[in-house]
Amino acid sequence: MSHAFGHQLLLLRFCRPSFSPSSSSALLFCPLFRATFATVGAKKESTAQHQDEQQQKEAQQIQQPLKNAKLQMGNNRRTARLAHANDESADQLAREDWAHFEMVERQLDELLEHHADKLDEEGDVLGVDMVADPLNEPDISEMETGDETSSRPINQFRSILYTEGELDKSDLSQPPSRENPHPFDPSTLPPTHSRNPTPYANHSPTLQMLLELGVDLFEVCQAPKIGRALLRLDPERDVKAKIFWLVKRCGVPEADIGPYLARNPYFLLQSFDDLKARLDYLQFHRFSRQQIAKLVVEYRYWLNIPHERIDCRLGWLQRQFHLRADELRLAIVKEPRLIQFGVGPIQGLILALNQTCGFSQQCLQQIVLKDPRVFLSEKPHVLTSYNYLAYVMRITNEQIVAFPLALRCPLSALRRRHEFLFRLRKANYVPETADHITLEQFCHPSDRFFAEEIARTPIADFNRFIKIV
Repeated sequence: MSHAFGHQLLLLRFCRPSFSPSSSSALLFCPLFRATFATVGAKKESTAQHQDEQQQKEAQQIQQPLKNAKLQMGNNRRTARLAHANDESADQLAREDWAHFEMVERQLDELLEHHADKLDEEGDVLGVDMVADPLNEPDISEMETGDETSSRPINQFRSILYTEGELDKSDLSQPPSRENPHPFDPSTLPPTHSRNPTPYANHSPTLQMLLELGVDLFEVCQAPKIGRALLRLDPERDVKAKIFWLVKRCGVPEADIGPYLARNPYFLLQSFDDLKARLDYLQFHRFSRQQIAKLVVEYRYWLNIPHERIDCRLGWLQRQFHLRADELRLAIVKEPRLIQFGVGPIQGLILALNQTCGFSQQCLQQIVLKDPRVFLSEKPHVLTSYNYLAYVMRITNEQIVAFPLALRCPLSALRRRHEFLFRLRKANYVPETADHITLEQFCHPSDRFFAEEIARTPIADFNRFIKIV
């Protein structure tokens, strides 16, 4: 008998109205209680499905009188409508309805008394599927979040009992097996569901192997749906063999395996045939072992890309910049992301540097060989830096080609340093003149080196000037 149904019995027991069967309002009372009986019967039927066989039998015994009472009351109601003018017939129907109600009420009282002991053991009924927990009664002063409660859900699951000699011949000191069963302990099992693979670390040999290699599971969890795929991998075939191949064939240092797998867990999902084909493609085009290791480590997704796509992109870059094979390898090793960057942005920047800035095809070739990252920058930023270098600082295109990193410097940094030198009357960028400053010196990443070695002033003066500007 569930507590929810017991609570309904209590409500029905103490909600009995007081009226005389012979009163003229008895006919109004009958439909109300017929609806009440129907509601109780319906709720009893829904809750009886989750009880044991004995409780289902008791519920069926109570359900039949309720249905009979409901049917009889419906017949009496139709009879009352036909004989509404006759007061004696109406009073007789009311008395019959009241007799049926008292009979059902007695049966409900007997059922409630039968289950009173169980209700006392479980605790007071606090609501649907909730009972009082005498071991958890927090004081108001001890509550912190407001979610503390003195109730607990009803335990609807039967406890596992070994009372028929199932474990009499078991040796718990030995591992469990079909011949040596152990008692069921749900705490030793992995969780049934989780938002990330971390809770499965104590149960999955694959995750344990990755943790031993230094893989950051928190970073791995940032990749969508990768946790489920990792848990399905075989630790020997899918993890150990691929890591051995990555170290021995690709030349990746062992210290870089953990960070590499944390940034690219999709490597473990690639098939061995595809990985070998991509490595053979690089070796066929005369990439050295050190260059392959640099490509794999610095651009984590290189081994995830089909070699057909890599071949198409390398051919496009070679035609676009008119590079030889060795020059193409040099540019790709310096910036491996060129093969995966969008073709449209690179081509748009090439046209802007050629037509707007006046760089020739040979100059663009030298730029991509010295600093290929320029072509990964946004075109508006590159053009803004070029305009300041060319029209404010009076830097020629030949000087920019000699040090193309200046095109990637932000406008604010160029402006601060140029105006500081201009105030000191040291803004001389003309080659082959006394005390001229090269772009490499001007764009040095250290402010201290620029202030003390180039401007010949203390770093504090340069910092105060930055605050003023």
